[in-house]
Amino acid sequence: MTRRLFLAAACALALLVASPVYAAVGDAVTCGTNSQITTGNTLAIQPGAGAEWLIQNIYFEANIQIERYDGSNLIGTISMLGPDWQNFSPGIRVTNANYLRIKNLDAGSKRICYDGVVVK
Repeated sequence: MTRRLFLAAACALALLVASPVYAAVGDAVTCGTNSQITTGNTLAIQPGAGAEWLIQNIYFEANIQIERYDGSNLIGTISMLGPDWQNFSPGIRVTNANYLRIKNLDAGSKRICYDGVVVK
């Protein structure tokens, strides 16, 4: 019985370690499936503590605002306007403390996604 508990605990730990927070340098990061973001809400591009990502592409199907954020202060914004699927390649590094938020400026839920690479 003790061996079974040990194996169950080891499997649970393996699942935790496999999460993107613990990704290795050079691994790809992405939002997975396109996230549905409702009007006025944001998608945060924020790695776990101690990690750093280089965001290579942001994909969106509507008007968005890209915000640089430090958890308390809005550092800067850029608006991207477009009726159909668009791609913006910012090449911006993000950390847990200094990250991006992508805000949906359009009416209704819109799909927004990103991809990049772990650099630290």
